[in-house]
Amino acid sequence: MNELVTIKGNEAFTDSLVIAEGARIEHESVMRMIEKYDQKLSRLGRIRFSDLKSGNSMGGRPIKVAELN
Repeated sequence: MNELVTIKGNEAFTDSLVIAEGARIEHESVMRMIEKYDQKLSRLGRIRFSDLKSGNSMGGRPIKVAELN
């Protein structure tokens, strides 16, 4: 399992991939919940979205990941 929290600068972060892995649910489900409750979650801290390149050697679509502080 990935580290639950990552330190960048002086801020602590986790991301949607780590949450999905820890909760043993699909990443897409986590992303839908984050997007649904975006306004409520943003009251707690910043949400950043980024695209990770797929690990597939055939190319594939990037994976959208939410980073929460």
